[in-house]
Amino acid sequence: MFTRRTFIHCLLGTILLSGGSYFVLERIKSRKQITEVILYPSPLLQKVSEPVESIDEETHDIIRKISNTLQYRTTIDLFLKSTIHNGLSAPQIGYLKRIIVCGIHGRLEVLINPEIITQKGTYLSKESCLSLPGYGSRTVKRSGVITVQYKRRDGSERTLSVKGRYAAFIEHEIDHLNGKLYINHPKVG
Repeated sequence: MFTRRTFIHCLLGTILLSGGSYFVLERIKSRKQITEVILYPSPLLQKVSEPVESIDEETHDIIRKISNTLQYRTTIDLFLKSTIHNGLSAPQIGYLKRIIVCGIHGRLEVLINPEIITQKGTYLSKESCLSLPGYGSRTVKRSGVITVQYKRRDGSERTLSVKGRYAAFIEHEIDHLNGKLYINHPKVG
């Protein structure tokens, strides 16, 4: 499900890519705080992230960078490879902080210090990752339903229950916070 903002990003990406305007893309990238995604085998991707102690300007800056980078990469990759990216974690852009941004029910959710408090069932998730572009996809066994507790940008506590692919998105991103990658899971099928 596309939001109006996603549509505008996609339209902009089409215009820019059809004109071959690398300079304009780079200008947008620098203005919107878009960062490079850390690629495997960087040791940073295999480290456990630290909890966010206080939601301050640095935390909001990291959230902006994660959100903008996710939206930018989704827009560009959608037209180049028909790929929609569902989430991004702070370690993937160089910050060992427990922050993730996931697309849940058509909008971006920011989860600070997420912790899965219940898991049940099984969901087979076909996964790939921005940090592992040459590794293709793999079917990973995930939970069918999870409940996750986290803080929002404003510091309020929230509990969210999701199932199926949304549970898989969140589990995948929480794995990043724990230094685990989808290729570390056993192959299914």
